[in-house]
Amino acid sequence: MGLRSRTGSRRERASDHVRGELDNPDDAEMLATLEAANLKPATPEPHEQMLSIYTRAGRADLAKAEQQKLDQLAKSSKNSDHD
Repeated sequence: MGLRSRTGSRRERASDHVRGELDNPDDAEMLATLEAANLKPATPEPHEQMLSIYTRAGRADLAKAEQQKLDQLAKSSKNSDHD
């Protein structure tokens, strides 16, 4: 299985998961943000946006997971600043 296949499959699974979790599966903002988070997982901005989207959708469980990702990114950033 090539890189393209694995990446596409991961994105499709993530998109399917989110479609099942939110009331509005066609939310273009959410899908674009999810793709950005998948393409650049170490960038905090997409996770901040997903946190906001999940919070607005009333999905505290998913919002909490995004907050944990943001906390981990902040911790990693601080550690790399000291290197």
